[in-house]
Amino acid sequence: MDTVREPSGLAISSRNDYLTIEEEEKAPVLYQSLLLGKKLIEEGESNVTDILKAVSSYLNKQLGKSVEIDYVELLSFPELEEIVELRGKVILATAVQFSKARLIDNIIVEN
Repeated sequence: MDTVREPSGLAISSRNDYLTIEEEEKAPVLYQSLLLGKKLIEEGESNVTDILKAVSSYLNKQLGKSVEIDYVELLSFPELEEIVELRGKVILATAVQFSKARLIDNIIVEN
């Protein structure tokens, strides 16, 4: 089932209630970072490490030191196993710890 999102792209979740106003403004960056990874894959990037670095770098640049990135991962879909080579459907996922809320988001990409 597709993730239900606010117009900003932020995944709708009860956890969003714990975000400050400033954090709520920054939170859509999670989805934007996933879209960046998706675009790289769709444009032919196949190096998993490079994709993860690009997504992590984007998150760090946009969110700064105000949050902690728990993870950025590319996993096989639907098995959710670690991958070293892009093939078929994959899930690109991230988790970010804001002050009082840990937000997770993901998208499925087929290359």
